[in-house]
Amino acid sequence: MKAKFMTMWLVALVSALSLAGQDAGNPAASQGGRKSGETRTVTLPGGAKMEMIWCAPGTFQMGSPAGEQGRISNETLHSVTLTRGFWLGKYEVTQRQWESVMRTNHSRFKYKDNPVENISWHDCEAFMKRIGSAFGGKARLPTEAEWEYACRAGSNTPFSGGGDVSEVAWYLRHARKHP
Repeated sequence: MKAKFMTMWLVALVSALSLAGQDAGNPAASQGGRKSGETRTVTLPGGAKMEMIWCAPGTFQMGSPAGEQGRISNETLHSVTLTRGFWLGKYEVTQRQWESVMRTNHSRFKYKDNPVENISWHDCEAFMKRIGSAFGGKARLPTEAEWEYACRAGSNTPFSGGGDVSEVAWYLRHARKHP
């Protein structure tokens, strides 16, 4: 059985800067002067737009402290340095974006602006390959370190907006209290 993803995020590294129409063929220029949070909108194969956000190189604490609530035993806190910045999709890949590139949509909950779902890792790899081929660059899923770095957004708390998930997310506990 294929592994399924509820949503998929896109990361494009230095060579994919051609997606944004800037610094193509000049990786050294891609690092200089960019600040974390800078955005670029790219046009995907098929015409859909995707907003990308720049994540500058940096060092962060990956994992979690031993006493953190919900911690899993393999989350040993350690320092990680990302020596190269990267472009990351600012939002989940939508069904509109997926269809634009792949010309198909296997999502169960069909709506063009919803995140694509019901796709496998292999489907994601094919999506990345088509984007990379179209722009002469390299597109791939983020590494675990890149993903955690981006999600932490410069914080040392369990969630980018604080230490309590209810401060940053809507989930089951809220569903019983709010319409």
